[in-house]
Amino acid sequence: LSLCSCNIVPLFVSIYLRGAGLGPAITFLYAGPAVNVLSLIWVIRVIGWRIGIWRAVAVPVLAIVVGLLMSWLFARAEKARAAEELYYGDEKERAPGPLVALVGLLLGLVTVGGMNNLTVPCRSGASALLAVGLVLLLRCCFTRAEVREWLTETWRLVKLVLPILIPAVLLIGLIARYVPIKWIYDLVGQNSPLSVLGASLFGALMYFPILSEVPFVKTFLRLGMHVGPALAVLLLAPGLSLPGMIIVRKVLGNRRLSAYVGLLVLLVALTSWLFGLYLGDYVCPCMLPDL
Repeated sequence: LSLCSCNIVPLFVSIYLRGAGLGPAITFLYAGPAVNVLSLIWVIRVIGWRIGIWRAVAVPVLAIVVGLLMSWLFARAEKARAAEELYYGDEKERAPGPLVALVGLLLGLVTVGGMNNLTVPCRSGASALLAVGLVLLLRCCFTRAEVREWLTETWRLVKLVLPILIPAVLLIGLIARYVPIKWIYDLVGQNSPLSVLGASLFGALMYFPILSEVPFVKTFLRLGMHVGPALAVLLLAPGLSLPGMIIVRKVLGNRRLSAYVGLLVLLVALTSWLFGLYLGDYVCPCMLPDL
């Protein structure tokens, strides 16, 4: 999925409230934005294949391990949650065709809207055609009650996400603007446990739009960042952010959120530290000056 750490939150909230187990939902929450084919290709091309391969292997493994640990830690609470029937309940089965078409049309609208290389008339025309198709599909294949439920759920997620996301992103922007970069550089210039843990915490708190963590890490590698802390940022930046944590807290609560973030930060720090030990003083291609 080409999603950032905040885009994935509404999907996580939806599947969790509809009955998904805590472990699978947590695995999806982290792996959804972190397992990104485009990002993987870009990491390999821009930073180097060694870091790219380690990231490709580490993300799904870490996601599964954290999901299993969360399921084990909160097994009793999840059983109580199931017993209280917090889920939406059984829904009547329907043919997958209309749902697939609905998702395809919505993705088409998003894709066309973001294609800046098209002229405005082309984008407007394509968007209008997709919108007409969407309206016809909803009228022909879905009942009014289903459409109303969909719009109500969408509005509920918007009210959950936006009031928290916008101020949190502004806060992250202020931190990025006024915290001296030298502080970060001094912290992550070597592959010590403290440096890797600091990079992990930084990657967990900062908000990175889609793919933006790659040029960020490349810049710091050129400034002297060690590959261990660099991998920590690449592993955590896509899947965690302060805005996303604040939203997830409203659904999971303090204990589950603290356990999720703590487990992920510690496991990523350990993985990245071992990666730094394995490569030693490896110099990736992006650290070489442009000729």
